Amino acid sequence: MNAKLTLTVDQSVIKEAKLYAVLHETSVSALVENYLRKITSGSVTDEKPEVSLVRSIKGIVSLPPENDPTKEFIEHSESKHR
Repeated sequence: MNAKLTLTVDQSVIKEAKLYAVLHETSVSALVENYLRKITSGSVTDEKPEVSLVRSIKGIVSLPPENDPTKEFIEHSESKHR
């Protein structure tokens, strides 16, 4: 059963969330519900997003043992945003 929930969120965040929802063919309500479901199920961690992303794709490609994909990704991300 669905219930109504009132949230106070910065207008710029709402604008971006609505755009994201349209681009992903969903609703802001569904985004919030899915996020709340994830954090209450314990599937979201306190890891930095880039570390979490690397963990999720780790093992897809075989790399030499001296490569550290997490370190590589973080270095790449930092150089991109300097």
